[in-house]
Order: sequence, then C-alpha cells, then structure tokens
Amino acid sequence: MQSIKTKLKVNNYQKTILAKHAGVARHAYN
Repeated sequence: MQSIKTKLKVNNYQKTILAKHAGVARHAYN
C-alpha cells in the first residue's frame, strides 16, 4: 500500500509541474 500511495503522490506532483510548464509555455508562445 505504501508504494502505491507514494506513486500516486509522485504522479500528482509531476502533473502539477507539467501543468505549470504547459501554462508558462502557452504564455510565452502567445
């Protein structure tokens, strides 16, 4: 269970970073 929870946390963390980078890239592109 512990490893699954950790993986979920990492996935959410990466999604947040990707979303932020995508937002920054979008602003820079426009």
